[in-house]
Amino acid sequence: MDLDAQSALRAYAAFGVSYLPDNTRTIHSSFVGAPWANGTFSDHIDFPEVLGRIDVRLQLFRAGGFELKGEYTADIGGSFLSLSASARFAYDF
Repeated sequence: MDLDAQSALRAYAAFGVSYLPDNTRTIHSSFVGAPWANGTFSDHIDFPEVLGRIDVRLQLFRAGGFELKGEYTADIGGSFLSLSASARFAYDF
């Protein structure tokens, strides 16, 4: 969307779904430098089988001036929720 002769606003949205049939991870670990008698331990991580993703981005651009970007991402599934957001400002000189 053009705001004026030198400025533009761009919007972007994406939606997706991932299917993860092998959604369990097992990690076998031990502490570095720990006595042998302490042994090892295992941790099990379960992810949802179906994971939805939402991406939303905005970019404000002014020719010969500056650029401002903002992004938001959400991964959603069952009791799993992962959110991230970022912003970026650039000035051309």
